[in-house]
Amino acid sequence: MECKKFLDNLRDAAYEIDMKGIVTYANSAAEHLTGVPLTNIIGYFFLHLVSEGDREKVMNLFIKTLRGEETEGEITIPNGAVAHLKTQPLMNEKNEVVGAFGIARDITEKNKAAERKLQLDKVEAALMMARTCCHEMAQPMQAIIGGAEAMELCMKQDGFIESRHINDLIDQVIRLRTTLANLHDVVKLKKMAHHTMQNGKPIEMFDVNASL
Repeated sequence: MECKKFLDNLRDAAYEIDMKGIVTYANSAAEHLTGVPLTNIIGYFFLHLVSEGDREKVMNLFIKTLRGEETEGEITIPNGAVAHLKTQPLMNEKNEVVGAFGIARDITEKNKAAERKLQLDKVEAALMMARTCCHEMAQPMQAIIGGAEAMELCMKQDGFIESRHINDLIDQVIRLRTTLANLHDVVKLKKMAHHTMQNGKPIEMFDVNASL
């Protein structure tokens, strides 16, 4: 009785399953984790609480438990929650396996946090690459502009008529340099936004995507 009372007050889901796979006990945390009422958990075969893609894996874990092994693994529940299971054989007074007892811990938010970190790391790498490209292209652009302006000056000094093509070249290169400068500024803004997201603070000063 005291054991059941303890399990009923656990924040993690606790469950007992008999040899046929029927749930014989589940605490209120199991209802919260799965989103399924206890009346539809207790007395039912347990696989309906597992997403279809994980059912074979969970069934294999259950079989191992009935053979006397302690098992653990991650599963996805039909409502989208992710749980880490630890299950051990349930023994009777004759030391015979009569089912399985386990604890399921909700790790949904933990997995989401890990996924967010992975995505932020990818953004960081992309920003660093973009910033490097901007830096590497800036110097050649400046050299091209300087060379074109020097060529135009020489042509004027030698009495040549001003070349429209030279002017167009200078204009286009200046335009490209301006674009690179704008891109560099956007990269800096996105980098600031990236660090702000990492620190968990709201971004209020600008809309980064609107800058693109």
